[in-house]
Amino acid sequence: MNWGYARTPEGFFHLITRGQYERWHSTDQLGRFVEQMWLLVKQTASGFGWLYLGLAVLPLGLLRRTGRCARNRLLGLVAALFCVGPVLMTLLNPSIDRASTDLIGPYFAAMDVVLALWTRSGLMVAGSAATKA
Repeated sequence: MNWGYARTPEGFFHLITRGQYERWHSTDQLGRFVEQMWLLVKQTASGFGWLYLGLAVLPLGLLRRTGRCARNRLLGLVAALFCVGPVLMTLLNPSIDRASTDLIGPYFAAMDVVLALWTRSGLMVAGSAATKA
């Protein structure tokens, strides 16, 4: 297979611009984008669990009470979640059927890692609040 000849400038740019593949067809309609985001939420909740998603949101609600370092870490994770969630869903632009849902599932494993880190922080916040009471 010819994967691009990166030793020449033409081959390098052919490789970088994905010349051997079809071009990206990102989501261009707002209604379709909303459907895809709902699909992402349902898929994440079924794989990760609604309870843990609730605990993952807890540290974001208490952002003002956290220290500067922890706040920067949580906000950095917000940026990472945005890139591996909605942006990736927009670029993949899957159809809303069972086959596409099963195919795109592994692409969002990095989002589960971010949610797991947030859940850990939420459990720490809940545990510290329980011991102070």
